[in-house]
Order: sequence, then structure tokens, then C-alpha cells
Amino acid sequence: MTKQPGMHAPVQVLLIEDNAGDVRLIKEMLHESQMFPCELEYSHSLSGGLELLSNKKFSAVLLDIGLPDGNGLDSIQEVRNLAPNAPIVILTGLDDEEAAVSSLKFGAQDYLVKGQIDSNLLARSLRYARERWQAGEALQKKQHLLQRIADTTPNILFILDIKDHALIYANRELKNTLGYTQDDVRLMGEGIYEKIVHPEDLPYLNMKARAIAKADDNTTIDIELRMKHANGSWLWISGRNVVFSRDGDGRTREILGAARDITEQKKVEEELLKHREYLMELVEERTKELQWSNLSLQAANELLENVFANVHVLIAYMDMDFNFIKVNTKYAEANGSSPEFFIGKNHFDLYPNEENEAIFRNVVETGKSLFVRAKPFTHPYHNEKGTTFWDWSLSPVIDTAGKKLGLILSLIDVTDNIMLYGELMRAEHLASIGRLAAGVAHEINNPINGIINYAQILSNRSEQGSKEKDIAGRIIKESDRIAGIVSSLLSFSRDNKGAKAPVSLREIIDDALALTETQLKKQGIKINLDLPPDLCRIYANKQQIEQILLNMISNARYALKQKYPEDHSDKIINISCANLIKEGVPNVRIIFYDSGAGISQEIIDKITDPFFSTKPEGEGTGLGLSICHGIVMDHNGSLKIESREGEFTRIIIDLPAAGKFTEA
Repeated sequence: MTKQPGMHAPVQVLLIEDNAGDVRLIKEMLHESQMFPCELEYSHSLSGGLELLSNKKFSAVLLDIGLPDGNGLDSIQEVRNLAPNAPIVILTGLDDEEAAVSSLKFGAQDYLVKGQIDSNLLARSLRYARERWQAGEALQKKQHLLQRIADTTPNILFILDIKDHALIYANRELKNTLGYTQDDVRLMGEGIYEKIVHPEDLPYLNMKARAIAKADDNTTIDIELRMKHANGSWLWISGRNVVFSRDGDGRTREILGAARDITEQKKVEEELLKHREYLMELVEERTKELQWSNLSLQAANELLENVFANVHVLIAYMDMDFNFIKVNTKYAEANGSSPEFFIGKNHFDLYPNEENEAIFRNVVETGKSLFVRAKPFTHPYHNEKGTTFWDWSLSPVIDTAGKKLGLILSLIDVTDNIMLYGELMRAEHLASIGRLAAGVAHEINNPINGIINYAQILSNRSEQGSKEKDIAGRIIKESDRIAGIVSSLLSFSRDNKGAKAPVSLREIIDDALALTETQLKKQGIKINLDLPPDLCRIYANKQQIEQILLNMISNARYALKQKYPEDHSDKIINISCANLIKEGVPNVRIIFYDSGAGISQEIIDKITDPFFSTKPEGEGTGLGLSICHGIVMDHNGSLKIESREGEFTRIIIDLPAAGKFTEA
């Protein structure tokens, strides 16, 4: 059959018919009809048809079950074995309702009687059979995906055809709660209500059924009734139902529901009613428990789609090539996008990472789930977010036939936990180093003062310009340097809380810049200040905060000098401040930013350790940032360092504000 403009591509149809006249008639019917474009092949025998099916894929099969070499209805199964994905339409001269019903039970999609059909009826039957078959396959795939999520809820989740009283779907809690399998319920047929619902509750159930039949898509219908357990006992069941699908006329066809066993709860309620006056307190307590249970039930009864969308874990569903099929709201929010942004995009186009891609491919190849703890992640397009840490798992979705359908990626942000753990380790490390530093400093301080005094005596007794005068001067200079290191050690080791009071951060910054202005100008370094007019005061020790600022400016100046030995337009230190609320507490944030030499990721976690320095020997003690970190911690603040080697360094310091935000 030639494809007409605007029509779908023809599908392959196999006709198995021994009557040559009927073959010609059917070919003419399909040729006349424009409803089902197809290319027809035929066989005069069942054996010939089976041979064609074994060598070629067909989209539908027209089968005469009265073939000489056939086995009646068993022929349907023989065709089904070779063409499991092709719908079968029976075409026979036997006008027998019982045979028609049996054919459908054996797996046929339709039953047509020769002589009672025309071209449109034949084409429509083929088209509908194929559409029903495809819809059934799509539903099976969808049900398997949702089953993975549905089985995690403690409630019975089900889909019920209210017209035919047929169970379409139920999770494993049906068996756990009522003792029935899905097949057990399906075999009950249309009389399912009378078989498992308490006779006294049937009028109530019918009333609720009429209510949901009239309900709109946003209305939920709650129901409580008694249902028979497979062992014969009666259980009270509480459920919530919503419209799941409608027929072509807009009438409710299927409902989605969630239910749970409230038998024990009912017993408690009955007991409370018997002793209402005597047990009023207990009634109130049980009522609160019931309200909480109802809230939990309401949350659990939301459509599985809502559960997927609102769970706190970041979840993404991808195909086997790592293309996003669906992500939940939390996953999208973490990227600052909408869920729709991800659909169809490849994970590693958005987040390129060779190591992670190798991990993903290993999960695809082995079919085994993977769990990773506290894996660091740097967003490729949002450097300002810095490095975060994530617990994540990657699991394949596998259908009942063992076929891998896709991958479920779930992530939990554990950055705060990692940071807290790091702060704890750093605090313990600083405490032990501080105790060591105090002992060493005191042991060195006395002899070094003696050396300085003796060297000064030698200098005073030596002739100006003499070798002895020069040597004595060098001894004094180097001893002074040692004394400076000792002073830093003592400052580091002391629990120097200092007096704190509301102070102006603007004044402290001005004082620090006044001390460093000459040296900065000499090296061609500019300062960019961004201080809001309403900058709040901070509750702090002024001298200690000034010590922090001087250290930050000194480190930034050194980094810029390392990258730009000569004058350069980028030799700028940016200092900005802002008021902010942090965990409900007013804070002031100070940010130091320079585009200097930066810090490599290999050492950035050690940068605040005592005696760790990136400067050459003799140019730094390695105590500056350690002391600054200690001062910030003593002020109940936080210090965070972000850097990329060769590009930039950003240091963020948050300090508690002195009261509410007011003009500084």
C-alpha cells in the first residue's frame, strides 16, 4: 500500500488465511481504507505463517483459527510465542460469542466474523488492536518504574477500575496488610466488593463510589470500612482516593488510592468511647496521635509523582546513556534551574567529569548499585559556590526480564557536616600545637634576650665601621627576628579572649589601611572599598580584628606581588562588607578578594595550620592565618577560604553584629 500525504508510515501486517477469496477480499478492504496504512503479507497455512513470523517482524497478525493445519484456539499461543509484541486479531467464519470470549482470554485483541465486516471496521479493528497493545506495553513499563518507589511506602497503593471493579495495580503492602496477591484480587472478578467488604459497610462504600464518580481531579475522597483478610479476619482500613483517569466521555474510569490498617486505632477509639468521662486526657492524647497519623497518611497518599518531586534528597532519573529523563524539584533547585531544563540533556555535558563518567559506565556494565560518601564537587559554571561535598548513590532500574531501563541518581549535601568535622579537627590540632608552642616559646625567650643584651654590649664597645660592630649588629637583627617569632608563638598559644565591645568596622578598616597605605602605594597596589552606609557595628576586640585585617592585606599584597612583579592594572585588593542574617543571627560579612597567585587545592585545607606557610623560608612564620582563625573562632565567627591557583583568592569572614542592624 502506498503512503498517502499526511498519513503515518505503513505497518507490516501478516494474514494467515487458507481461503484465497477471503485473502483477496481482505486485501481490497485494507487498500480501500485510509484509516490504517499497512503492507500486507499472507500465508495459506498456519505452518507457513509461523515460518514467516520466525524470519520477519510484523506489527499485527490477522489469524483464522479454523485453518486445516491449526489447533483452534491453541494457534493463538503458537503465534504469540513467535510474535510476542504483535497484537492478534481473529478473523473467522464462526459467529460464536463463547469462541470470541475464549479467543480474547487466549491473548487476542479482537474477534471479527467474516461477512460481518467492511473495510473501515477491519482497519479500525487493526488500528485499535495495535493502539491497545502499545498502550498496554507503555503502562507495564511505567508501572515497573513506579513500583520501585511505591514499595517504599508503608501504605497500600492501588489503581482500581471502578467501572469493571478490576484491580489494575497494587504494591506489596496489599499482601502484607490483607494477605492477598494482585492475582488473588483479580480472580475475584466483578464481585470483589461483596467478597472482601463487610456487608454492613457496602451501602457506605456505594455512597463513596458515587461521590468519587462525580469528583473533580483535585478532590480527595476519604473512606473507612472493614475488609476481610485472607485468613478470614476483619480489618478496619482507612483510605484516601483521587481520580486517576477518565474515559472518552469524561467520566471517572480509574481511581488512585492509598490505604492503611487502622484496626488497632479503631479498638482504641472504641475503648475511649466507653470511658470518655474517666479518660478525657487519654482521649485528647489519642486524638493528637490520630491527627498526626492522618497527616502522615495524607503525605503518603499523594501521587507518587509528588513524592518524587518533594523528597529532600536530590533525585535524577536518566537513561542508560546518562540523558536526563526526569529530576525532582530539589535537584533542579541545587542547580538554580527548573526541572524542565534538564530533560533530554546529558549529565556529563552539564557536569563534565572523567572520573564520575567512568563510575557511571561501570554501574551500567555491571548492573550493581554504587554508594559514595562525601565526594567533593565543584560546579563548572558557579565558581562562587566553592567546593561542596555529597553522599550519592547510583542504582540501575531493571525490569522483570532483567533489562536495564535507566539509572536513578540520588544525592545528599553533607558539606556542613564535613565543615563541622574539619573545624573540630582543626580546633584539636590548634590546641595541641598551642600547648607545644607555649613551652617552646618560654624556653627560647630567656636565652634569646640574653643574646640580644650581650650583642648590644659588644656593639657599644666596638668601633664604628669595624667588623666586630657589623657582626654584633647582625646578631641583634637575627635575634630580634627570633624574638618576633617567639612573640607570635606566645600570642598563638594564649587563650587571649580580650575585652570585647561594640566597635565600628569602618574605623578598624580605615586604621588598617592607614598603616599599610605607604607600602601598598610603593608596590603599585590599589584598594577598592565597598562599604554600605548602614554597615552594622560588630561586637569584638578592636585590636584583634585590626590584626586580622592587617594579616589579610599583607597576604593579598604578597600574592599580587608574586603574580605581578611590575605595575599591572589587576594589582587590586577588593574589600567589601555587608550585613546579613546567618542562622537567624545578625552578622557582618567581610570579603577580601585579590587576583594574585592563588592557592592550590592540594594545600588549601592546610593553610590555617600553625607553621604552614606558602612563603619562602625567612619571609613568614606560618602563624598569621592560624592566629587569625583562632581570633575569628573566639569571636563566634567563621572564616572560609576559596581560591584557584594562578587566578584568585577570596577570604570570607563572618562576625556577629552588635545588636540589630543599625547605622554604624
